[in-house]
Amino acid sequence: MNIWKFFTLCIIAYSFTACSAKKNLSASGTNSQHVSTINPVSGKSGNTTTYAKSNSTQQYINKYKQVAIEEMRRTGVPASITLAQGIFESASGNSDLALKANNHFGIKCTSDWQGESYNKDDDRPNECFRKYPHAEGSFHDHSEFLKRPRYAALFKLDPTDYQSWANGLKTAGYATNPQYAPKLIELIERYELYKYDKTAIKEPIASGESKGQLYFEQKPVNEEGKITAKTNQTVDEDVVPAGHYRVKPGDTLYGIAKKFNAKVENIVTWNNLESYSIAVGQLLKVSK
Repeated sequence: MNIWKFFTLCIIAYSFTACSAKKNLSASGTNSQHVSTINPVSGKSGNTTTYAKSNSTQQYINKYKQVAIEEMRRTGVPASITLAQGIFESASGNSDLALKANNHFGIKCTSDWQGESYNKDDDRPNECFRKYPHAEGSFHDHSEFLKRPRYAALFKLDPTDYQSWANGLKTAGYATNPQYAPKLIELIERYELYKYDKTAIKEPIASGESKGQLYFEQKPVNEEGKITAKTNQTVDEDVVPAGHYRVKPGDTLYGIAKKFNAKVENIVTWNNLESYSIAVGQLLKVSK
């Protein structure tokens, strides 16, 4: 056989084999994002799209999941819905409003708002948004916002039925984005946020805690105001300056604010609190 004809045949055979292998590799689906999964609600398997998880979003969930759980126990708003809305509306805590105003849900000022404000362009130029000392206040007000009459039908739903809750929010006019409900559902399923709804239900509201009050764990403090491990500390109830209040067992920050006709956010600001937690024996300023 002519040597040049032999080399030509070899090149043709190699090209055909390479193309065939490339085609088979493409058809194998190794780059496909569709996998067989189990729907956490229906329990049925099917082809769904998987997405890579964001580290910043997971950090956001780890940071605020307990707040969302407590809000679910307090008001009935599913923790999964709260977290998904927070992720979506605050870009996992990275939005300008979240960073500069601790406002994770785009809650605007109202006529009765007495706290600080932050102005930015939204539907209209330079709109007024609520500014919070801590993000917990934003989560609290988000739950209160959903207790309005227009959202009453949501609380008749199963609290673990996050799909109906997401669609119900859209139906009630919470958002104008037509993809709002699907986006919430996608986030809940991607990060398995539905498991926090089950946690809230399995660990119901503690004895002595009234539903409808902002509640955080109280820790005993010493006379200098520092937290101590002792739980049977005696506090001198007589030494309370005017405009102040000494925290008693069973008190909540929300209950104290209501008692003295003050805003929770103002008490947090007046006392330079690092969080919404309060301690038995703690001296709080409750008026200007």
